[in-house]
Amino acid sequence: MKKVQPKILVVDDEALIRESIKITLSADGYEMHSASTGEEALAKCLATEFDLVLTDHSMPGMKGQELAEMLKKNTGTKLILMLTAAPPSEPQPFVDHLLLKPFSPHMFRLMIAGFLSHP
Repeated sequence: MKKVQPKILVVDDEALIRESIKITLSADGYEMHSASTGEEALAKCLATEFDLVLTDHSMPGMKGQELAEMLKKNTGTKLILMLTAAPPSEPQPFVDHLLLKPFSPHMFRLMIAGFLSHP
């Protein structure tokens, strides 16, 4: 029987960051998807269940915290990680973990594997 790989959605308004993360995590066999806005991500999560959503904190339109709240309240999303260059000044109650940028691809891959093995 074929093992089902976790589905990961990357949400970032910067195409280079989205693609870099997709390439980095694809190397570990994850099923990767992406969205450039919070609104697009929410629509995708309403249609498909993701094991992990990686969202940027600061995006035009719907911010990462707003997206996290909508996902936790309205979808089956299990784990939400927020990527940010600076820790937010306010608590992020719907976010499971904050990951501070920059990080090395190797450490990022290890962190994601750890989060997915202990949701």
